[in-house]
Amino acid sequence: MQKKLLIIGKRHSGKMSLLQQLTGSTPEHLETNTEDSHAGLTHKFTIKNSYYETDVDVWVDEYEDINKTISEYRSDEAKEVREFLAAIIFTFREFDETEWKQWENYVENLEEDISVIAVQTEGGRNQNIPDNSILEYVVLEETGSNQYNESVGHQRVKEWLQCCDWQKEDEEETTTLISCSDNSTSNEDDSEMEDQEDDGLLAGDLQSFISRIQNLRDTDMSKSVKHKEAIGILKSLLGNDFDEKELINKSEDIN
Repeated sequence: MQKKLLIIGKRHSGKMSLLQQLTGSTPEHLETNTEDSHAGLTHKFTIKNSYYETDVDVWVDEYEDINKTISEYRSDEAKEVREFLAAIIFTFREFDETEWKQWENYVENLEEDISVIAVQTEGGRNQNIPDNSILEYVVLEETGSNQYNESVGHQRVKEWLQCCDWQKEDEEETTTLISCSDNSTSNEDDSEMEDQEDDGLLAGDLQSFISRIQNLRDTDMSKSVKHKEAIGILKSLLGNDFDEKELINKSEDIN
């Protein structure tokens, strides 16, 4: 089952402009009246690279009160919605510090594996955006690449989407890496299987991990950005068992 993409922002924040640039079209039932809310609109986006092609459902939402909206998306009642999301794009035209901080706080406290990016849909780069923000900041109207030879604008958004994990694994259908089909398995093998299950690494997790790493390798990102994205993928796979400092130290020892 495929996970979804949520595009969300204030009214007139450029949600449809972003969809147009990403997909070349807008939702069929889009009303031309600019005062009508875009909340509840749906669309499709085809993600394609050298390794796979998939159609992703896009959900559109809109808000007036950012505090209320973040509270709702963080609630227990919204857990099922969050489980169906692979990525969230927060759109804006003008920088709002309160809005930005609310989204940062949401990402910092997010338990599910959902990637979040902030896209400014109008104007040039805003100097008020915090340099060390947990949110990646993309200016939609930028083209080409930056000084680090990294893609910018809508091309960067597309690359980012290619690195998201769109496959939703049903827990009942996932199997461990060790086959359970042979009933004559020895006690030693049974013990090994239990150890593997305790580690929590499932076949679906591994396949998803490999797919995401391959997608990352296939992009035109710089080495530094690829490193950052790879660290995020490892964190999503290993959870609390992942220690970035330990990984860096071991890498330095090897070198």
